[in-house]
Amino acid sequence: MNKTLARSGIVFVVVLIAVASFPRNPPFQVVGHLASGDIKEIRRLARHEMMSHLLPNLDWDWDCVWYYGRHPNHLIWDVKDYRAQRILWGEVHADGSVTVFIGISKSAIRWQGCSVTFRKARGKWEIGEWGEFGCWSQWIGGPSVLTSKINIPPDL
Repeated sequence: MNKTLARSGIVFVVVLIAVASFPRNPPFQVVGHLASGDIKEIRRLARHEMMSHLLPNLDWDWDCVWYYGRHPNHLIWDVKDYRAQRILWGEVHADGSVTVFIGISKSAIRWQGCSVTFRKARGKWEIGEWGEFGCWSQWIGGPSVLTSKINIPPDL
């Protein structure tokens, strides 16, 4: 293993640990009724999903360490993009599922954002569908959500 690749790997790991060590969990708006314990669990699961979709996967079989070692500015951009994302609001549905909307802001959600639906089964929240809209659907390659059907709630 050459020295450049080893240094790149160390920088990569340090940056990912720093990002993961300081999660921001500001409160988010809930449309409908949800217990505070459920809100905390959904926030934790949503942050985990955001991290797994937006940050590079630390898989040594994949050449991400090599790539980011050669293009460290891309790693910085990816980390900044992840840090800019917020859990904007959650909608509680009649069947008890909750859809959480994630993006930079409510005003930008239609052109860059995603939604994650959670369902409670046997007392435990589970991740359901993941949908992207705007430019995220092109980057991540996931299913695109019709942005005209997003009901953006007013700020409280």
